[in-house]
Amino acid sequence: MEEIHLLGEIGKRLKACRKKRRLTQAQLSYACQTDPSYIRKIEAGKVNISVVRLASILAALDMSLHEFLCDL
Repeated sequence: MEEIHLLGEIGKRLKACRKKRRLTQAQLSYACQTDPSYIRKIEAGKVNISVVRLASILAALDMSLHEFLCDL
């Protein structure tokens, strides 16, 4: 899978998970102790996020890496 496409898919998925839990980007960023602009960039597919950082964000959404990535 092309890197840009993969980053876009991760961003779309993260946004959908956040919205499903009715959280704003600011609320999610607060929960995982990161900057809201970083969440925006991830959701836009503009950041090559590390697995560790993704796991931290997903923990704030009460999700596992496996659950998030299983059918990517």
